[in-house]
Amino acid sequence: MSNMKRINEIFSDYESRGNINTAIVESVVLSKKTKTLELKLSSDKYIDISEFDYLNKFIRKRFALEDSIIAVKYAEGTDKKPIEQEIENIVFFVAEKYPALKAVLNNSEYEVVDNAISFNFKVAVSGFLKSMDYDKKIHNAIKNLYGTGYKINFVDKVSGEELLRIAQAKPASGMPVIPKEVKAAPVNNYPQQPRDAAIVKPDGKAEADGKKGDSSLILGRNAKIKEPVIKITDITPDEGRIAIEGEISNIEAKELKSGKTLVSFDLYDGSSSMTCKAFLKPGEDGEVLSRLKGAKGIRIAGNAGYSKFSGEVEMIANTIVETEGVKKIKRMDRAEVKRVELHMHSQMSQMDAMTSATDLIKRAMSWGMTSIALTDHGVVQAFPEAHKLL
Repeated sequence: MSNMKRINEIFSDYESRGNINTAIVESVVLSKKTKTLELKLSSDKYIDISEFDYLNKFIRKRFALEDSIIAVKYAEGTDKKPIEQEIENIVFFVAEKYPALKAVLNNSEYEVVDNAISFNFKVAVSGFLKSMDYDKKIHNAIKNLYGTGYKINFVDKVSGEELLRIAQAKPASGMPVIPKEVKAAPVNNYPQQPRDAAIVKPDGKAEADGKKGDSSLILGRNAKIKEPVIKITDITPDEGRIAIEGEISNIEAKELKSGKTLVSFDLYDGSSSMTCKAFLKPGEDGEVLSRLKGAKGIRIAGNAGYSKFSGEVEMIANTIVETEGVKKIKRMDRAEVKRVELHMHSQMSQMDAMTSATDLIKRAMSWGMTSIALTDHGVVQAFPEAHKLL
């Protein structure tokens, strides 16, 4: 025990007056791959849930981590607050990471019976929450932050009419139906893009429905996409209808036997990229393809799901709207003494680079560099192209 230190001894710059300050650190595990710190504490004094939140934020900022998992083990006989008083604080602590869970908590009530906690929802969400393992996440959080494990039950207490509607809407695959309350909630903190302004007709009336008169609409009936824009990295195999936006590449078109055209492309939104597809009616493929190739960026809405054909999660889009694209910050070299790059390959080096000598030299000039070396190999060299810039 003499080798073990307390929180205030390890983090001397952590400003807190709570009981967590004197908690003993039993073990620390750092995962470089996930950038997560696991911290196990022991204490003979009860620690408020808010103190775990403050320490979590401090650790993440101090060590530039994605997350920290803090668990406490209380000494026998420690005077704790009743679990009924702490459930709400713990659950909302968990929900900060999972906005879909946060969206339905206002429609729930809880009750504690022995070693089990039941969450009774006024909307049909238990199937969805269980499919996302939120019951396990809440169980782990209570065990970590309160020091005692409880079984978590999700129960739907809805009307008969609501249950009938759910049964009729349930897909053949047997996957749980995602309620509107959950779908409407953004699943991450990705900033929402402003909606396109309503179109003003010549007579001064606003065309709020955003139909074909909207010049930004490439495909679909309505340019007003209601679904929240989410990151590609947050899309799950059974996501359903969503909206994403970004830049497109690798556009391909294939005419089907039905007469329709299948257009596929890759969309990159800054977090990742995914394959998107759309089915075009005869006669509209020419205009749609032309606009896709010329668009700086697009916002699309449709159904995302697992494709047995490709073995990946893909999106079938039925609405495509042109946007200004992803804003990029131009990289600059602000060094007072400029370096000279002596090892540089252009696209003339086979399988080694994609940038032309022209672009490389122009970038070096914009950064104020006085010289640059081109060291191509394998095929031909880029000196003729570089010479033209002299």
